[in-house]
Amino acid sequence: MDFVSFWTTGRMLQTGPAAEIYDWARHRVAEIELMGERDTRRYLWHNPPVFLLAVAPLAFLPYATAYVAWLGATFAAYAATIRLILPHIRLPRIVMGAVGFPGSLWTAVTGQNGFLTAALVGGTLLLIDKRPIAAGILLGLLTYKPQFGILFPLVLVATGRWMVFGAAALTTLALFIVTASAFGFDTWVAFWRSIAVTQKAILADGIMGTNKLQSFYGIALWSTGSTTVAWTIQALVTTASAAGALWAWRSEISPDLKAATMGIAVLLATPYVLIYDLPVLSIPMAFLIRFAGYRGVCASDAAVLVTACVLVFIFPMVMIATGLLAQIMIAGLIIRHILDEHACRSVPAAVRLAR
Repeated sequence: MDFVSFWTTGRMLQTGPAAEIYDWARHRVAEIELMGERDTRRYLWHNPPVFLLAVAPLAFLPYATAYVAWLGATFAAYAATIRLILPHIRLPRIVMGAVGFPGSLWTAVTGQNGFLTAALVGGTLLLIDKRPIAAGILLGLLTYKPQFGILFPLVLVATGRWMVFGAAALTTLALFIVTASAFGFDTWVAFWRSIAVTQKAILADGIMGTNKLQSFYGIALWSTGSTTVAWTIQALVTTASAAGALWAWRSEISPDLKAATMGIAVLLATPYVLIYDLPVLSIPMAFLIRFAGYRGVCASDAAVLVTACVLVFIFPMVMIATGLLAQIMIAGLIIRHILDEHACRSVPAAVRLAR
């Protein structure tokens, strides 16, 4: 599973220069030495050095123990985030929902970092107005997965949330200083040099399979084989996602709909989304349930939410971008609620009271 790469990277930090983890040939040799050639496929390391702070302690544990500890800790953060978004739902139901969401299953199967990403995205959106410094710190930590943070600075600047922006910038700077001090500045140099190689391998050559990418870029590349077409379509979707997020956050709609809009926009805006990243999809879903409040989710909304879950679940059976279809369905549901709320606001107050 993908966790092999995390654990191997932690072990490599104990035995050699940290920069060597971005040498894919050396990384593969280390995997074979630790796991055995027949026991693992080739898993590469292409995460920013910030993520080394998370995987380095795992190497002090045996592989299976480290896997359980990693999933246990990150799932706890994820479940706690959902709990904070939905405080009116009983804790056992929150845990059951978090466990039962299909994105959780595929994150657990791979041993990946989807729980951590979802917790950081959800925590940032939840605290952005109530506790801006805490939200900025969480956003700064999200730099370990930078493709999911590209829209946040635009929204923060456009809406004048300078405290969040400043806290995120300072956190990012602090992480850079800490990692450069702990692992060497040359590790950052190696990472920057590896970006072009990683982009070509994954987004152009499709070494993992273009059908595994749960993005507009992925489905376009898989269906046409043209990176030009794929990048053009993704650029249009990213632009539309950014415009939609900016419009939502500058409008007078419900804060829960704003959070849901950003939650889905960060997924649609990036070309690099895999099935294990989709716990992030549960964040806009949770804010939609929060928007419904104590009156509960209506039948039509519930049908969309359940269908989205089914689409995430069946991906390994069909191996096409069903996770992208789930994202589109949730985006459509959010747009419908925004339009309904605007229509309601356009009705004079006297008429609403009469109703």
